Amino acid sequence: MFELRGRGPDGKPVQRSIIGRFTREYKEDRTPFDLMEELWQDGFGSDSDLRVCEPLLYVPARGLVLVSKASGTDLQTMSESASELLPTAAKRAGDWIAKLHRTRVRNGRVRPMADEETTIRDGVGTAVAKLSSNHPSLSGRANGLVRRILAVARLIDKPSTTLVHGDYLPRNIFFDGSTVTAIDLDGCSLFDPAKDLGKLLGRLAVNVKLYDLPFREASLRSTVLSAYSEEVPEELLRRAAAYEAILFVKQSKREADPQAAEYWLDRAEERVDERH
Repeated sequence: MFELRGRGPDGKPVQRSIIGRFTREYKEDRTPFDLMEELWQDGFGSDSDLRVCEPLLYVPARGLVLVSKASGTDLQTMSESASELLPTAAKRAGDWIAKLHRTRVRNGRVRPMADEETTIRDGVGTAVAKLSSNHPSLSGRANGLVRRILAVARLIDKPSTTLVHGDYLPRNIFFDGSTVTAIDLDGCSLFDPAKDLGKLLGRLAVNVKLYDLPFREASLRSTVLSAYSEEVPEELLRRAAAYEAILFVKQSKREADPQAAEYWLDRAEERVDERH
């Protein structure tokens, strides 16, 4: 991150906070940068309070991208500090992802379900292996969850044309007053919107427990879903549950205490077995 200082056309001082990123993905493919530009120009720019970072420069030979810095505080930091503004920020996060899922922008790459299955299998498999090593008594239940999570995630019955963020977690959502800026759009694709909803709801649930927040998990969940839609389809909630379960399994493997690990495993099983 660095600061640019100078004067504008009117002679008044101008200051900009800029983020620079070097990534292999940007060196090989400019699609994420083009998508950011299109979103910025189509309703997610500075004239909106639901926005993306302004894309400023793309240097393909270096894999370099420059974007404006998101203002405010990310929801993960707000959770860790038990900010009283978290429910308001969560509502606005629901507004932001609803807006993305309705956007006319279709510049994202289509994500095949086969690729998603591989990602889930690898991610959950690694977590389950670690959990089984730490708590052998939970090994059988943990291994059974991989198959059940995949079965729920596969419930989407046709290819989706919805643009999704792909990593819509509190750490990637910045809140500043009424403004929400989502960062890290590299994983945007045309895929199942349940992935974004599930990741956000799952991580918020973990944070409520982990940081002993003075907010009820059910209340935060209702706040996000109400902002997302007046009536969220049951089948969408069912698939979102798979992504919530993934986060619970990953939290389970981080717990040194067997009872704490079992608590998150119980939560994961509840999510994939629940009928909405």
